[in-house]
Amino acid sequence: QEIAAFVLLNSNETHTEVSHIKEHCRQNLASYKVPREIFIVDKMPKSSVGKVLKRKLAERLEKL
Repeated sequence: QEIAAFVLLNSNETHTEVSHIKEHCRQNLASYKVPREIFIVDKMPKSSVGKVLKRKLAERLEKL
């Protein structure tokens, strides 16, 4: 397994580069926790009760 991150930007953030996110992770996380891949998404897949559907995100990774 590898670590990946799906990032949903705030409405006031117009542009955040993946390199800035990775650098932030490197500074604040242990090296083995830093995501190998970072994806900027428009919305997160959620269930009817509002929980993020992790399996749907994992399916996106399998398609790549």
